[in-house]
Amino acid sequence: AGAQCAVPSLVAVLQGRSANASRAAAGLLHLIGPPAVPDLSSALLDGEDTLKQIYVIRVLARLGPRAAGAMDGLGRALGSEFLHVRIAAAQAMAKIAPPPESAIPRLVAGLSERSADARESMALCLACAGPAAEPAVPHLLLLLVDRNEQVRQAAEAALTQIGPKAVPALIALLETRDAQRLGALMDTVSRVSQWWAPPKIEYAAIGPRDVWKNLSWAAHDIMEERLRLEGAQQAALRVLGQLGSTASPAVPAVTAASSDRNPKIQLAAIRTLGQIGPEAQRATPALIQMLLHDHELFRVEAARTLGQIGAGAQPAIPALTAALQDGYPPVQEEAAKALAKIEEQEVDTK
Repeated sequence: AGAQCAVPSLVAVLQGRSANASRAAAGLLHLIGPPAVPDLSSALLDGEDTLKQIYVIRVLARLGPRAAGAMDGLGRALGSEFLHVRIAAAQAMAKIAPPPESAIPRLVAGLSERSADARESMALCLACAGPAAEPAVPHLLLLLVDRNEQVRQAAEAALTQIGPKAVPALIALLETRDAQRLGALMDTVSRVSQWWAPPKIEYAAIGPRDVWKNLSWAAHDIMEERLRLEGAQQAALRVLGQLGSTASPAVPAVTAASSDRNPKIQLAAIRTLGQIGPEAQRATPALIQMLLHDHELFRVEAARTLGQIGAGAQPAIPALTAALQDGYPPVQEEAAKALAKIEEQEVDTK
């Protein structure tokens, strides 16, 4: 703090042309700490030189929570016309403090950036905002089908941090039937692709090679759309599982997902019901049926989930008792654990 009088000069050196001197100034400003924040925030107002702004933002990011006084300045930097400044500002805010409410609209707008790095940074910053980022939920849902894995993971993290306020939208995503979307996509693709011909044009007018080529691309697009939707639904189930009992309104939708034709979605749904816990007791009949599944992994997960539901899964006792004779040892083990948990919780309630 005694070196505070040197801060303006150090900020000038930080933004100078010498890389070595800039690094040295950044180190000293980091050591000086919070007393340097006001001058660093003022330096953010220079919107002409993006490199100078990024140098300043990096120092603020290194200060972490000690740079909380710079949040308004970083919020303004989110509106910069330069992409790298916007990305750096979002990354810095995520390290310093939850973004202020005034910054949420700019972060939401950044979710539609063409740059994957920008979309990821904005989503991670919104994750720090927690429930205050509720307006971003629809945009984050779209990112669950993003082509970039890091972006998808960031969106999932943000939805988890937003918490119960994201549950209604997640339920809507789970209830989206891929068959309907695929049908609409098929109709659209068929009408715009070269291999679709109006009735007045003979089919033979299009060469067989062109027909096959375009049909192959259309089938590829449809399959990719289906996989992306199903991947988003798996992500939605993971988020709901992380929310635990607060996701109880989603139990009917999750229960329906446990009978999905995609086995990955089925397993994710069963595990999510277990994470929701006792509040998922309405799913007990579906889980009892799952104990009869042909694949042993489904039987294992169903037995484990019934145990996590506890006393509310009492109607499953006969099925779990029968599962003690299952030919797959892990099923027997999970059934025994589930029966013990149900019995233990029944005793506790009495």
